[in-house]
Amino acid sequence: MTLTRSRQRRHRIVDGLPVTTPAATIATLGRDDFTAVKFLERHYDGLKGADRFAADLRAMRPEQRAALDSVLSRAVIGASSRMERLFILDLRRKGLDVIPNFRFGPYTWDGGIPDGTTLFDLDSYRYHGPHEEDMRDMNHRTFIIDRWKSNHAEMFGWGHLQYTDSCLAYPDTRAHALAEILSLVEHRRSRRHPEAVPGGVNSGVWTFHGEWG
Repeated sequence: MTLTRSRQRRHRIVDGLPVTTPAATIATLGRDDFTAVKFLERHYDGLKGADRFAADLRAMRPEQRAALDSVLSRAVIGASSRMERLFILDLRRKGLDVIPNFRFGPYTWDGGIPDGTTLFDLDSYRYHGPHEEDMRDMNHRTFIIDRWKSNHAEMFGWGHLQYTDSCLAYPDTRAHALAEILSLVEHRRSRRHPEAVPGGVNSGVWTFHGEWG
């Protein structure tokens, strides 16, 4: 193993040693291949992935940030699964600016398109459908949250669509899902800015549901 000194201001501690951030590492190596894409997606995945990446990016020099342009055009930062990454890439190729793990009010959607006031979720059967005993409590909670989450989007004026992992596994149904999202975004862009319905509940259901009080 070879250690080199870096002037990078932001770093992480690994096995007691300060190391450069994943973003700075790829920029320094000048990599923009598939391995670099997967490396960034893995290190900046999940709900806080985009925030971590933004903080690391701010700490980099302008020339380092520029060195990431090519790899970032093919990476989906902040998504939680391969299914989400591939679907979001498909939407981006069609010209939509999709934000993974988009926060809207108290809820998080798999993708959000702010300029089209559109939200979408890609739900797997394992975490959202009926399941065996060891998953039942978690899926029951998810089932309730999903209902209130959709209600919240509707009450606050945003369009929302939901698809399953099974739907996306087949080319025809996947194509229909992509087309629907494109159509919804186009439709909503052509209308005046949506307005919330008075009386909408803008707090997460877990804060008031009787089972969890």
